[in-house]
Amino acid sequence: MKKSLIIIFAIITIFTTPQASAIEEIELEPPKEKNWLLRARVFHEKGLVKNFEIGIIEQVQLELGYQGLITFNTFSNSSSTNDDYTYLVGDVTLKAKFRNKGEFLFRSNAARYSPKYRKFYNKFSDIFYLTPEFLNHKLLIGQARTPVGLEGGNAQYTLLLADRSMIARTFGNARPLGVRLLSELGIIDYDLGVFDSGRLMEDVGKGAEFIGWLNIKPLNHIKEKYGDLKVGGGVQAGDRENSYTVLLSGLEYKYDDFLFNTEYAIADGYNGNSISTDKAQGMYSTLAYHVTPKLQLVARYDYFDPDRGKSRNSKQEYTIGFNYYFVKQKFKGIFNFVRGINSAGADYNKFILMTQILL
Repeated sequence: MKKSLIIIFAIITIFTTPQASAIEEIELEPPKEKNWLLRARVFHEKGLVKNFEIGIIEQVQLELGYQGLITFNTFSNSSSTNDDYTYLVGDVTLKAKFRNKGEFLFRSNAARYSPKYRKFYNKFSDIFYLTPEFLNHKLLIGQARTPVGLEGGNAQYTLLLADRSMIARTFGNARPLGVRLLSELGIIDYDLGVFDSGRLMEDVGKGAEFIGWLNIKPLNHIKEKYGDLKVGGGVQAGDRENSYTVLLSGLEYKYDDFLFNTEYAIADGYNGNSISTDKAQGMYSTLAYHVTPKLQLVARYDYFDPDRGKSRNSKQEYTIGFNYYFVKQKFKGIFNFVRGINSAGADYNKFILMTQILL
């Protein structure tokens, strides 16, 4: 009888104690914090961090970023080789996190230079305030890269290749002043904004534009098993000297070490880093695969027609290469070989070596 009571007590102990512990662990586990900067496609790594115990500012971060590349060019109508070093990015980033969960970010790129953008404030890349979250939304107020397309709005540091696709670098990759509404709703998210149509604080007040992008993520609740699929579309429409409209659609699928994306865009005038009335269009498709956690192979087909009203003026680029992540995005090396076919001029080859360092 005594042995039976001992066995029954042991069984009750085994089946009740672990269950109670598991319940306690679930209740005590903090919810995963949303990365709203990444949602706004603003990438940053933690550099120097300073925490504050009192005051409205909870934390300040300082980050330094560098990208430089060497390009070797050959052309079908010439036997010579042209090599060029480009100091692409020299970022200084200051990020402040407030106790009310708002965030401020300032980023300046000392490497930016063009004949059009020569003033001191043209060096300012991002300068904005991200409000506290409300109903799974946040407002971004200030200047940041526009969400034009899958790749056109992505941060420079997260690109799979040394350069953006031709539609991304033509229609997107621009920074105006404005207000964006960001959402994080699970199966659907969107990024809607109203902006000044000037760029890098230049030509402010001469026009306005609307930019919107919507993603549907049908596998969001089962992506750990089946991968992450995003199907999206967007529009950019505004006025700056002339009116312009760009329509875009794209798809991206990630599963374990595999990534595929494709995007198409058609424009009746556009306003990227420059304004144009040309009726352009283009598309690209990209494949990427992590052979190891550090080594990633990448291939892309890229097509662009700068003016649909003209014949024999399109470009095609075939790119193969690899990325080597020495320390994730903090220290990355990129090699690309690009074969360009130019209907309006000479065909070309590019050998590109790029280094990325984030401190």
